[in-house]
Amino acid sequence: MSTCLVIILLLAGTAAGQIGLSGSLAATYKQDFGREEGEGLTPINNTLKNASPFSLLRSRLFIDGEVSERVSVSTTLLFDEQLAHVEMEGGYIIVGALGGSPVLNALVGKMPTPFGTFAARSFPSINPLIGIPLIYHYFSAVRGASPPRDNADQLSRRDAADYPGRGLSTLYDACWNTGAQFFGSTGQFTYALAVTKGAVSNPLATDNDGVQLVGRVGLQPTMALQLGLSAAYAPYLNKAAAYSSAFPDGAAAEDYKQRLIGLDAVYATGHLQLVAEWVFNRFDVPNLAEGHLSHSGGYVEGKYELGPGLYYALRYGRIDYGEIDDGQGMPTAWDYGVQRVETGLGYYVDRRTRLKALVQLNSWVDGAPDAHDRLFSLQLASGF
Repeated sequence: MSTCLVIILLLAGTAAGQIGLSGSLAATYKQDFGREEGEGLTPINNTLKNASPFSLLRSRLFIDGEVSERVSVSTTLLFDEQLAHVEMEGGYIIVGALGGSPVLNALVGKMPTPFGTFAARSFPSINPLIGIPLIYHYFSAVRGASPPRDNADQLSRRDAADYPGRGLSTLYDACWNTGAQFFGSTGQFTYALAVTKGAVSNPLATDNDGVQLVGRVGLQPTMALQLGLSAAYAPYLNKAAAYSSAFPDGAAAEDYKQRLIGLDAVYATGHLQLVAEWVFNRFDVPNLAEGHLSHSGGYVEGKYELGPGLYYALRYGRIDYGEIDDGQGMPTAWDYGVQRVETGLGYYVDRRTRLKALVQLNSWVDGAPDAHDRLFSLQLASGF
């Protein structure tokens, strides 16, 4: 469905109600530094479509329409200068108070994944930094369309030259999944439970015959503290994986699952805000002696208000990969461990506009093809 058609249908469907327009716009300057001779610009922040939160110009438009007192629709359009076109990032219908209960609400369509806390903070006018935590975008050496032939083949994939082609991320925030979600809150508790196509790690897994279960429950024991537990379970392989010559006879793409558990916490007091997330992930993988690949990762983020309009922010994140047999009886990590420090200053020009200056430092464990990628960036971001 084209972007223009989406807007026309939205306007027609809400003609009797109210339509709200809002959005965000970010202009960003990025400079890689510390590169070795002949080394190109780092692609580590790029998505599968080559978009990036560090793109020179990046904008979102939110179109919200009220159909009735209990029903509304929402559409998100994205323009990224590196994509050079507008695309529909999300679109969904919200139905409130199912059965007359304010605790039970529904959301149907292409929607943000109810896992962790970062999705709501990913927009440039809200994100205190510019980048995205590693667990939400970094491509690992497990692939959705081509299973390995054996352990040695899997280990060879760590050295893939094409970064976006390496494999799947733990969680892929750049693409939302389509399905239905139930959500609500009561007292100190919140919940969201969704059934979708695809997997949190693989937006192309919508073509297999399975479904994903994903959700989060939250607890706010005090005004300053929020805690959350998330989980996801889905077949993550593309349908095409089953046609590979390396795919086991008699098996189906839906037989191989991703299992993901996440913990999150937010603490805010005075001028300080702390956010932390940690995940434990496991992919079932054909032809491996162990039958699976596992890893864990997460981040800790802090923001401190230094004075009127000025703040300092720091995010440290990492991913650590589990070990498999290298074929000669030696346990070896199936991918190179990676860590990131992103830190800098932000200044509120006004309530909706902020100027950011930061550095991002990415590094890998010994043996990786690239030891580090470093960049400096300036961004002016505003919401409207």
